[in-house]
Amino acid sequence: VVVYPMYSAHGIHNNVAVTMQALNDLKGARDHHRHALRIRRACLGEEHEKVAESYYNLAVVHQAGHSSDVALECHQRALDIRRRTLGEHRRTGDSYYNVGVLLAHHSRGRHREALENFQCALEIWQAKCGKTHKDIATVRDHMAVCYTALGVSTEAARCKENALEIEPARISDEHPAAATTRRHAAAVATSAAEGHQVATAATAPRLPLRQSYGDNEGDLSPPPHQMGQGGSVAFCCHLCSV
Repeated sequence: VVVYPMYSAHGIHNNVAVTMQALNDLKGARDHHRHALRIRRACLGEEHEKVAESYYNLAVVHQAGHSSDVALECHQRALDIRRRTLGEHRRTGDSYYNVGVLLAHHSRGRHREALENFQCALEIWQAKCGKTHKDIATVRDHMAVCYTALGVSTEAARCKENALEIEPARISDEHPAAATTRRHAAAVATSAAEGHQVATAATAPRLPLRQSYGDNEGDLSPPPHQMGQGGSVAFCCHLCSV
């Protein structure tokens, strides 16, 4: 009887945080996500997907506020919980992906570590979504950026070509993006042939856009990158100090 109202309160704090972030009140969003995290830890224990979700959402808020080191810590905590509780679930792949993005683009270029996380995300997403899902192209793009930074141009070209093989299937030849895709493919082929590093506009990093919007207690299956883990539109973390 005493615990039930607290359990309900975590959803209220989460939803208020979502609203505040939509209004660009990052401090308010962070404070309410902290409250939701504290309640979830107290009521559900450390090893629960809702606790991982709170860390995940805090990471998104900190990343929006350019606190990349704290965001990385929170994404890592979410990943650790999901690995233990969900195993090779799609959401575990999401966490691997976001850790990889922060390592590659916001943490002094830790590209080898980023590649390890991207590879884990890739394997999970391929198993859960198939090899031609658009998220496979996204993670391949990031892997190409990492290989380029490490000077491994052949692997960068292979990743970029794989991404480009997936993306045209989703657009018609008349779509403006189709011509851009063909130009990027040609640039990759030329770079590889000449032994140069691949560095085209197509390899620009795509930042993670995943956050819980609303307290959905149902299906864990995450939506596309433009959606949040609670099933609504998303915007794109250490307790007490997050």
